[in-house]
Amino acid sequence: MDSARLNAISSFFSPLVKGRNPSKDPLLAGISKKIDHLRFERNAIIFNKGDTLDGIFLIAAGQVKLAIPSCSGHDRVLDIIGPGSSFGEANVFINKPSPICAQSITSSEVLFAPKQEVLEIAQAYPDFTLHLLGRMSGCVMGLIDNLEVCCTRPVRQRVACYLIENAEQSRHDPQALEVNLPTSKQIIASMLHLTP
Repeated sequence: MDSARLNAISSFFSPLVKGRNPSKDPLLAGISKKIDHLRFERNAIIFNKGDTLDGIFLIAAGQVKLAIPSCSGHDRVLDIIGPGSSFGEANVFINKPSPICAQSITSSEVLFAPKQEVLEIAQAYPDFTLHLLGRMSGCVMGLIDNLEVCCTRPVRQRVACYLIENAEQSRHDPQALEVNLPTSKQIIASMLHLTP
């Protein structure tokens, strides 16, 4: 198993391998055999709004855009996520069509953990269930923060907060006056609810 795939799987299933070497763990090796390895080219659709999802997606490499599509063709970007992130968790527990779409914005490697496998592990390992609830709660809190920013702050303040947040995340040189944007200006404008 390559290191990107191992990192994505061991990050998502971390409570199962606590204190053990993930590359030699038999439980993780068994789980890995049931996970599909998918590759998506830049701008490929992973799933559309309204699709039924029967598992969880784990990003091993690349970037994925999660968005609400509109009739006008301008998506409302909810998040840009990368390696170590997951999406589709809620659909494992509720049988409703996806309210969002997912699209790769770079060439991406995505792992797919089938619903039945995730549910069996969740029932057998309570620590994993709590870990999964924590990840899902973090997503909900992120959406609420995003909603607050877009609904209550003026445009300049939204942009300033975004730049400060990314400057803190990408600061390698304390003297640097440059902020590296993680994606295109159009996607960032959509995330901040601005006109691109």
